[in-house]
Amino acid sequence: MMKTMTVIFDGEITAPLGYASSKNSKKDRAKNTQYQALPVSAGRFVLPGEQLAGALRRAGMNDIRDAFEEEPLTSILSFYQACVGGIAGFGKQYKMGEMTDLRRRNPFVSLWGKAGVRGHLGLGHAVGPVTETVTVHQGKEGPYTRVTPSVERVHGFRSDDLARDPETDVPASFWSQREVLRFAGASPETAKQVAEFAERKDFFDFPLPNKGDAVALEADADEAEDPAGGEKEKGKLTNIQNGYGGFEYLPNSTTFTHRFSLTGTEDEIVMLMASFNGFARQPRLGGHWRHNLGWVNMRYTVYLRDDDPRLAPREIGSLSINSHMDDLSGPALTTTGKVSEWMDAYLNLRREGFPGMDINAGVEDEAAVIQANLKKIAGKARKDAEKKGKKDQNKKDEKDNGVSDVQGATQQEVKDVA
Repeated sequence: MMKTMTVIFDGEITAPLGYASSKNSKKDRAKNTQYQALPVSAGRFVLPGEQLAGALRRAGMNDIRDAFEEEPLTSILSFYQACVGGIAGFGKQYKMGEMTDLRRRNPFVSLWGKAGVRGHLGLGHAVGPVTETVTVHQGKEGPYTRVTPSVERVHGFRSDDLARDPETDVPASFWSQREVLRFAGASPETAKQVAEFAERKDFFDFPLPNKGDAVALEADADEAEDPAGGEKEKGKLTNIQNGYGGFEYLPNSTTFTHRFSLTGTEDEIVMLMASFNGFARQPRLGGHWRHNLGWVNMRYTVYLRDDDPRLAPREIGSLSINSHMDDLSGPALTTTGKVSEWMDAYLNLRREGFPGMDINAGVEDEAAVIQANLKKIAGKARKDAEKKGKKDQNKKDEKDNGVSDVQGATQQEVKDVA
C-alpha cells in the first residue's frame, strides 16, 4: 500500500499586466452587445479552478513530452487523457488492484485523474477583488437587494474571436483522430460516416469495409462539393476588424488569493512539480494574450499536514513563479525546503527518461472500447451493404423476369399467328 500525505499550498496569484476572461459570450458576435464578462463568484472576481487545472495539467504533460527526443505518446487517447482527463463515456470501472497498479505505473494520471479514476489534486477557484456590493433593503413590498458595481475593471476593444493559441503543439494525428472519437459511440445513423472516415484515415490501423458509401464528415468539409456552386469549400474568412462587442479585464497588479491541496503519494507530488516546471516557462492564464494580458506571478507557502490530527500543519517550503513582467532580477522558478527536494527529484526523473513510469498507462481499456464500437459499426455497415445488394439483385431479377415474360409471350404470339 502506497503511503499518502496531505500537502497544502497557500498563497496568491498576481496578474502584473492585467487579466481578461477567455470565456466566449454567445452575444459576442453581434454588434452593440454586452461586453464579454469576467467570471464572478459571490461578488468577487475569480480565476476558475477548471482554468487553473487545465493550464497546469497541459504544462506538466508538455514538460514530460519535451524530455523525450521522439513523441512518447502512442495514440491520441494518451494525449487527450493526459491533457484533459480522458474522454467522456469511455473507460471502465476499475477494481481495487487494477486501479492501484495504474496509479503506480502512471502517477501523472493518478494525480490529475481520468475517466473512471479520481484524481488526488484539489484545485479550487483563486478569489480576486470585490466586483460588486449587494445590500439588502426593506421596502414597502418587502426586502429587496441593491447591487453597487465595483470600478475595478477595464473595458477593452475586441477585434477578433480567436480565443485560443493557434500555435499549440499537438500530435499531427490529433485533429483527424478526434473526429472518429467524437463519432465512435454515436447513434446508428452515423455508422456509415464513421466506417468510411475511419477507413480512409486508417484510424488505429483498423480496416473498415464499405468504402465510399458514406458522405463526408465535418472534418473533410474541404473535400466536399458546394451544393450551390459545385466548388470545393476552402473555409470561411473572418474579418478581424469586425469591431463587435468588447471584453473586460482587470487592471495591472490584480491579486487573487489561492489555496489548494493534494492528498496523494510522494510520486504524485513529484509529478505536480512537472506542472510548475512547465508552467514557469510561460505563465499565462485567461484570454487576449495579444494585448499582453494574462501573465501571472505565483507565490505559495507549502504546508504538510501530519498524521496526528491534533497537530497544526507544518511549513515545509515555498514555491514561486516569476513572469518577469514586473521583476527582471530573479529566476522564473524558485523553490525552498522540501519543495526543492521534490523539484530536484522530478528533474532527475526527467533527465533519466522517467524510469518505471508509463505515461501511456490507462488508455488500454478506452482503446478496446473504441475498437469494439468501430467493429460493431463496421459490422452494421457490412450488413446494410449486403441488404442493399440483395435488394438491388431482387429488383434486377424482377426486371429480368419481366423481360423474359414479355419475350416469351411475344414468341408464343408469333407461333399462334404462324
